[in-house]
Amino acid sequence: MLLETALPDRENRLSYLFLEPREVLQTHDPRRVCELLERAERAIGCGLWVAGALSYEAGYALEPALEDLARPSKFSPLVWLGLYERPYVFDHRLDRWSADLPKRAVKTTEDYSWRVDHPSLERSREEFSRDILQIKELIRRGETYQVNYTTRRRFEFSGSPLGLYRALRARQRVPYAGLLRCGDWWVLSLSPELFFRLEPSGKLVTRPMKGTAARGRSAAEDARLKNKLRRDEKNRAENLMIVDLLRNDLGKLCRTGTVSVPRLFSVERYETLFQMTSTVEGRVPPARSGLTGLLTALFPSGSVTGAPKIRTMRLIAGLEASPRGIYTGALGFAAPDGGAVFNVAIRTLEIDGNRGVLGVGGGIVADSQPAAEYEECRLKGLFLSGLSNGPADKEFELVETLLRREGTFPLLEYHLDRMGGSARYFGIPFDRRRARRFILAEAGKFPGSGPQRVRLLLDRRGSLRAECAGFEPLAGKARIAFYGESTDQADRFYYHKTTFRPLYSKAFAEARARGLFDYIFTNRRGEVTEGTICNVYAQFGDILYTPPVRSGLLAGVYRKYLRNVGKPFVREKNLRREDLEKADSLWVSNALQGLLEAELVEEEP
Repeated sequence: MLLETALPDRENRLSYLFLEPREVLQTHDPRRVCELLERAERAIGCGLWVAGALSYEAGYALEPALEDLARPSKFSPLVWLGLYERPYVFDHRLDRWSADLPKRAVKTTEDYSWRVDHPSLERSREEFSRDILQIKELIRRGETYQVNYTTRRRFEFSGSPLGLYRALRARQRVPYAGLLRCGDWWVLSLSPELFFRLEPSGKLVTRPMKGTAARGRSAAEDARLKNKLRRDEKNRAENLMIVDLLRNDLGKLCRTGTVSVPRLFSVERYETLFQMTSTVEGRVPPARSGLTGLLTALFPSGSVTGAPKIRTMRLIAGLEASPRGIYTGALGFAAPDGGAVFNVAIRTLEIDGNRGVLGVGGGIVADSQPAAEYEECRLKGLFLSGLSNGPADKEFELVETLLRREGTFPLLEYHLDRMGGSARYFGIPFDRRRARRFILAEAGKFPGSGPQRVRLLLDRRGSLRAECAGFEPLAGKARIAFYGESTDQADRFYYHKTTFRPLYSKAFAEARARGLFDYIFTNRRGEVTEGTICNVYAQFGDILYTPPVRSGLLAGVYRKYLRNVGKPFVREKNLRREDLEKADSLWVSNALQGLLEAELVEEEP
């Protein structure tokens, strides 16, 4: 079992790999749930580590008022806990594993290819809407205040579950990820949500997550959407209900007067979403800090049930079409020193042989709208979408292509501006002064005295590297043509210069094979965007018109320079193919070539 942070910070700097359990405590029988938790607690007292997962439905066995809902599980174990001598630890600050990590734990030849086919939600839009309306009626009648309603997305799977996990982790960096394997059964959890963290000192921290909004395509859009989520009354109301619920749950465990809410309505940024969180914490006396007591008081997290908790869990059992399984349960570990960390198993999928299931859901309150809730579930389902079947996605790098001339970089600060903005957007460590020192130091190592093409690359961990090649300025007009395939203006990668550019790389190779300087693209709305290596301008009279960034294009370095020094003669305007065909003249630009006059030719691949 692997429990890791793909988003290290001061609180989460270690990842844990558990191998060869001394014993596995596993059951599908609700009558054995408490027994196995007590055995796990005794093992911790004997110096062993416990790591594993609990299904949401294990919560019925932990609450006497819900025992009548407890049923044997047909798919997921209710409890799966391994007892281990110790974990192997990766320290993200030091960037290294424990010195005694077995070599067999590091495989470099495994086939990581995988395939997902025929994904489908178990509830149609109509069924989903009917359930939401039923929940709203229950709220109106005073039977509940909020219901966390979920459904399942089922799919066929073949290949490597580890490969899929690697692909998801590359796209969804989160602090509480987990990978569990038991024979053909796998759990892949990419959870951003902390269920609880118990420190050896007795400090207990929970961080419920309620409130979701999509990320923007740029730092400016992000700022607007983040602020909108922070101010949204519906999301604040949902979040506050769960905070009150968890304050009550912690009150069962913690010393009187120690439960507090140090952070309310924080907004955290992840790869594709903003999430609203709050922090609830308290102090647990030693007599109540055992694993069984913690889980009996807290499990499942109130953020995945609703409020009031017990009544709402009973309503959920009658509303949802199938058991949740590990989804909205928990993955984590407990250590012999009294520390423990468990996630809330959202963004979590299970694979058993060639069958897979992913849970999605959201909080329903009195003013929830079925269409909006369905869209939120669709948005959360994108967690599994947009990944190519086959080899796991590779990590991309941010890249800047600079002109070096006479030992200097004329537009260096523009390049650092853009790289810094994209680094902030993707959550990549970036130190502007360090990057400047690095590229200037590397430049001294490059041979040759003529113009050079220098690439500065920044990987997801913040490491810099540079490449250099000779460069010959283009003589004459740049021959350009329209490409036959359009781009998606909603794809964030078109707004940032990265090494992930499959369509552009393909088109650029085809352009050079046909003797063209570049191919020009249009988006799905038919608006002109850019070339694979250039921005484009249509001149009418004395004005150069260039497509706005919102059409789905890179804010080119030379484009920005030109707009700064050429105002009011360079303006943004939506352009279509016929505008380029009718223009008085055409121009293209990039940081290497500067501004070049262009010629549109009638050739498409």
